[in-house]
Amino acid sequence: MRYIPKACDGRAQGIMWLMIAAGALCFMLSSVFAAGRAVFQLGAVAFIGGGLYVGIRYVMTEFIYEIVPRDSALPQGDTAAAAGFGNAADLPAGMLDFVVRKKNSQRGAVMDACMNLGELRYFAPLPREGGREREPYKKFPQLKVYEYTPSIVPKVQYMAVFVDSAQNAIGFILEPDEAFIAVFCRSLQENGVETDGE
Repeated sequence: MRYIPKACDGRAQGIMWLMIAAGALCFMLSSVFAAGRAVFQLGAVAFIGGGLYVGIRYVMTEFIYEIVPRDSALPQGDTAAAAGFGNAADLPAGMLDFVVRKKNSQRGAVMDACMNLGELRYFAPLPREGGREREPYKKFPQLKVYEYTPSIVPKVQYMAVFVDSAQNAIGFILEPDEAFIAVFCRSLQENGVETDGE
């Protein structure tokens, strides 16, 4: 099962070009105003650096969400054993891994995260307001969060929190589709986690 989320708007590309243009303007102004040359040059470096960051992170990077059978849970690592279930996503949560691959224009897709769905302890829409006061941060105070969204301001984003055997809480901010949401919700039920009906 695979899903590649797309940015919900073209905001990132606009911000990238605006910051690069502001950086170029600052460089031109540094040659006109000798008194503030250092300030303009510093501003130019900051704007261009920020524009490049936005370009690399939001314009050139693509995230690939996958739910795959856990090889170690299948006999001799044979994924053919999953064939009896039809779709691999029909396997029990403990036999499935959620994988995030990162791909940009310079290299192929590289695995960036891999968590077992049997370790899923929280999955719900994440409101934008509230900062560290939002529900997942209250439930898991030592939460480490990784953002895998292609949009600067997603319309709807979800937080998936996994707790490993060492009790480390790891959160992923995602923009999943309906099929992924269904698999995550089913995995929560299999893991015995009560939900608020979200």
